[in-house]
Amino acid sequence: MYQIHRFLGGIIGKRRQLLAIEIAHLGTNIELSIIAKTMLLAFSQAAGQKNIRDYFKRGYEMSLEHVEYFLNVLKMTRWHIQARGMGPLQTQPSHLFRIN
Repeated sequence: MYQIHRFLGGIIGKRRQLLAIEIAHLGTNIELSIIAKTMLLAFSQAAGQKNIRDYFKRGYEMSLEHVEYFLNVLKMTRWHIQARGMGPLQTQPSHLFRIN
């Protein structure tokens, strides 16, 4: 039978599984944070004034925190994969991309 999806589940009780679009957005945010981290590191190395260097270093550290946060969200997600005509297959992320 079908399950009712409750989108406030993570706030009130049991965590819900992520939608495909949310997983895609997490991947995009990880990529953008890595680009920002690289650029902020380069700018901090090229900056002439100490206060500007410190400002870019702070942004670099924030980008690192964002990447770690987004990766942790993906790691904590249970993956439910459903093919057409089949029931759900529950796997962990480490088993999702296994090559035999």
